[in-house]
Amino acid sequence: MLKPLKFGISFLVYAVSLGWVLGRMHGERPRRWVMGVGTVLAVSSFIELMLITVQAARGQESHFSARATQFDSWVGRGMAMIVVVLWATSLVIAIVALRSRFGDRALAAAVRWGLLLTVFGAALGALMIIPTEQQQSAVADGVSTLLGAHSVGATHGGPGLPLTGWSTEGGDLRIPHFIGIHALQALLLLGVALNSMRLRLPEDAVVRLVRVGGGYLGLVLIALTQALRAQPLLAPDLWILTSVAALIGGVAAGVVQIFRAARKTRHQPVPLPPPERNRWCSPPYSCRPGQPPTQQASRPVARRRVGIRAASGECMSLSGRWWTSSTPPSAPGAGPPPHR
Repeated sequence: MLKPLKFGISFLVYAVSLGWVLGRMHGERPRRWVMGVGTVLAVSSFIELMLITVQAARGQESHFSARATQFDSWVGRGMAMIVVVLWATSLVIAIVALRSRFGDRALAAAVRWGLLLTVFGAALGALMIIPTEQQQSAVADGVSTLLGAHSVGATHGGPGLPLTGWSTEGGDLRIPHFIGIHALQALLLLGVALNSMRLRLPEDAVVRLVRVGGGYLGLVLIALTQALRAQPLLAPDLWILTSVAALIGGVAAGVVQIFRAARKTRHQPVPLPPPERNRWCSPPYSCRPGQPPTQQASRPVARRRVGIRAASGECMSLSGRWWTSSTPPSAPGAGPPPHR
């Protein structure tokens, strides 16, 4: 009964993380058809878990059923169809996420990378349902046998690690499958951790750090290669160890380069806004940018103002003369002439 428990926890974690992602698409509530796709995925996961539980209670294999009875044959075919539905709905949600907008760029990068790697990891499960040569020959002879296996170079259902059951005698395809389907949760945790940590980095640097976390794909490929080479998880050869060291070195180099670039950007002087344009520096006057006009540029202005004042004074004197010449002298004490 350990297999239904492991699948139940895996489905629950995936459903919670996927629901969290769907609730943040487009910065608002996602469209109805996207929610419909998520509902189909949740219902399919529940049916898959129920069939696994029923087969475990009967003591029969669920995914590698020998199909000795008609019921086992129906269960095997039904689970195969449900697996296809699960993968297709995950692919649709990943495509929608590529064209959707999120409130945070780092979160958007984590969601997109995580969903794509999850779809890739789920597709690796198809390698476990391919019958081996011995199984194909047994089926041709009419012998009831298992169809497919997750162990490579070891006996199916042999000794394994505690809790996980991963083979300790040979390769196990469940390892890359497990790492791949939980890429969404791993990269989401990375994005949330980078946003919560006060690294004082610009937003572009945080986004690049999340993309460097896309080296998670390299981890999936290394685990897949190790399984296909029939090597247990805890007994890798020199080639696998070299690949892991190269992956760690590449990710570390990328992180260091991002921090260096962010530090250079932070210490660069902020460009000042251009100075306001002086109206007295426009043609026909000229002066240096950011400085007041020179004395030569201000003289015409002063002359113009002086000329206006002189002209206004001359007009006033002329008007006084006109009033004096045109108005007859008044009697003594009569006061000023009337205004015309």
